[in-house]
Amino acid sequence: MRKEFISVIILAYNESKRIRPTLCRIDDYLRDHFEDFEIIVVNDGSSDNTEDIVLEACKKITSIKYITYQLNRGKGYALRQGVLNSTGDIVLISDADLSTPIEEYIDGFAYDVEILYIAKKLGYKIKEVPIKWINSPDSRVRPLRDSFQTALDILKIRLRRYK
Repeated sequence: MRKEFISVIILAYNESKRIRPTLCRIDDYLRDHFEDFEIIVVNDGSSDNTEDIVLEACKKITSIKYITYQLNRGKGYALRQGVLNSTGDIVLISDADLSTPIEEYIDGFAYDVEILYIAKKLGYKIKEVPIKWINSPDSRVRPLRDSFQTALDILKIRLRRYK
C-alpha cells in the first residue's frame, strides 16, 4: 500500500453515460493501492445530467471532491480548477472515459502539452511511461479539427515564451 496522498482529477463534460462506472473503478483501485486519496471531479458546464450522477456517487464515495460551474470553459480551465483544488503529493489527470485505464498510469503522470512545458521550464523532472490506450467509441475527439486546434495551441505556447 502506497503512503503518498494522491489526487485523481477527472475532467467531465456531458459524461452522464460513463462517469458512474469511472468513479467506481477509480475508487476501487485507489482503495486497494493507496492509504489516502481524493477524487476530484471537475464538471466543465455539462448540459446533461452529469451533475446528478456525480452528486449521487458522492453519497457512496466519500473521497469525491466536486467542482462545477455553469459555462463550458474548456479542458484547460477545468484542468486548472482541478489542480488548484488538489491537495495530493501526486496529482493525476484522467478523462472520464478512462481511455488510459487507471491501472496503467498510476505511477506516471498525464499532463497536457502546456503543463509539460511549464513543468520543464520550472526545472521539474518529466518521466515518460508506457501506457495502454483504449479508444472509447463515445469519444468526442474529432481528429482533423482537434489536430489543427492542438497545433495552434502549441504554437501559442511557443510564442508565449518570447514575451
